[in-house]
Amino acid sequence: MSDGYGTPIRLHFDGGILRDVANFVGFGDDPFPPMELQALSIALSVERKVGGMPLPLMGGKRLGIDLNMVNSAIVIEGIFTDDDVNRRITVSSGANGFIDFSVEQVYNNSNGFSIADTSRFANLVGSESKLVITQKDGDKKEIEFTLNATPSHYTNPGVSNVQTGGGVTLIHIHPTNFLTHAQMAQSIQTALGPSHLNSTINATLAASDFTSLANSKVVLQETKVGRMSGAGSIVFKNASTYAPMHQPLTGGRDSATHKPKSAGDKVQDLYGILHNTSRGTAALVAGALIGLVAAPAAVGAGAALGAGAAGGALAGLGGFFNGDYPIGLQIPYNSMITAPDGKKYSVRNFLIRTGIESTNNKVSDGNNHDANQAFSTFDNTTGIQGTIQKMEVGYNAGEQHYTYQMVFAPIDMII
Repeated sequence: MSDGYGTPIRLHFDGGILRDVANFVGFGDDPFPPMELQALSIALSVERKVGGMPLPLMGGKRLGIDLNMVNSAIVIEGIFTDDDVNRRITVSSGANGFIDFSVEQVYNNSNGFSIADTSRFANLVGSESKLVITQKDGDKKEIEFTLNATPSHYTNPGVSNVQTGGGVTLIHIHPTNFLTHAQMAQSIQTALGPSHLNSTINATLAASDFTSLANSKVVLQETKVGRMSGAGSIVFKNASTYAPMHQPLTGGRDSATHKPKSAGDKVQDLYGILHNTSRGTAALVAGALIGLVAAPAAVGAGAALGAGAAGGALAGLGGFFNGDYPIGLQIPYNSMITAPDGKKYSVRNFLIRTGIESTNNKVSDGNNHDANQAFSTFDNTTGIQGTIQKMEVGYNAGEQHYTYQMVFAPIDMII
């Protein structure tokens, strides 16, 4: 990256669909596509929860207890302007989705947002129960599940327990020593690979957004470019009492060109999103409420409502995520101390390194990522995670731009 202050602020969203729907400029298949913001001023506010208490008979001395509790806010003032047509360069891309085995598809009161018990994997087994993934080309890839304790199937769990034969791809689940969450995710990755279903979907493993459990989520990226609506592209068929959390294949871009956006278009994008958006966990709560209404009719009046009844009400649906929740911010600054030889500046993003961190990691010396580093909610060295608390937009008649003031709240975990 060149020296200078020309790098835009980037507001990132939790899900890939905005790469296509809102034509946001991103990093190819970035799962957190950004919207570039033109800022005129930035205010970084920090308030520590600490105060003094007067001590008796101590000559006016005060005692304070600092529990390292901090409130923080970022206020950005700027303008929305029309796109310069010559600067709107994008690339075509494929849709993406995921399956997260550490969380159930529908929130229930028994386990909240805790890690799903691996014994629940047995509920994927049943008559006509299967995972059906529909590719961009319309081809359906079907995966069935079976309980099997044969030792040879588990010499390399996640790989050896996947078998294809007679037109059927099976994932074997041990009936007592259940596969781990990561092994289940790896089994899906293996099943979609060239040795089995040979799908057009590239599957990679990642940590869960909800539980942070390593490799419990399989991220699905369609290699055939083009937009997908997502409806019905990932379905756990006949999974009446259990399905892992999943987002269907959504987003993608059909071509490398698109129409530029006006200042008003950009205002509508944010104005519309901020009035009605949530992370997927809010949909889990909604699912629980629907389950609470639907389940009594199924189990009979006066019957106890268990986790399976509430959780199964929507378990077969193809995902809840809209993929439009504002989840992070990258604010660039010029750094001298990290600049390479022969350069005055390098460009870095402001960071908030919470948790158990060394002093070197919190100051500028340890900020080693270039400002163009792709944002990730799993890595607090790539930007500031949080969300928008407030946005005000102004417009004067006859002008070709809109002004805005945005209040962004840094938050490490949002559900």
